[in-house]
Amino acid sequence: MKDQKKAEEIAAGRVQLLSPLLADGLDPAKARQLKVALCSQSGLF
Repeated sequence: MKDQKKAEEIAAGRVQLLSPLLADGLDPAKARQLKVALCSQSGLF
């Protein structure tokens, strides 16, 4: 039970993190900026 809840919390966090990249009409330059910001926030780079 505990593992399922933790997995759902992680998944929800990832969806919230990536959802701005799925916006309609997002131009490539803005998408690039968002990716850089998301990577720095999440510690990927």
